Amino acid sequence: MRYFKYEVEGWTAENKGGLDGENGEFPISAIIELGPISVDGVDKFAVDILWENEPNPNLTPFIVWPLPENVKHTILGLEDLYLKEYELANPPI
Repeated sequence: MRYFKYEVEGWTAENKGGLDGENGEFPISAIIELGPISVDGVDKFAVDILWENEPNPNLTPFIVWPLPENVKHTILGLEDLYLKEYELANPPI
């Protein structure tokens, strides 16, 4: 499983369709819509997605990496899975 956090402009229930790809090649285990946020004056929507395998690469530009100690919500208590993804994306210098 892979766990990512996203901030997306213009998120609606209608545009959730197709997140798993045209033919379902990116199966999703869970989507948690956290709600609207404002980032640098831009209205966005915070979403957590738990992918069964690899994430849909079309969503890569929307991935955000909040510091693990600042994360207020994880899916099903999967803090360790988020921490693993965070460390892969942000290796120590």
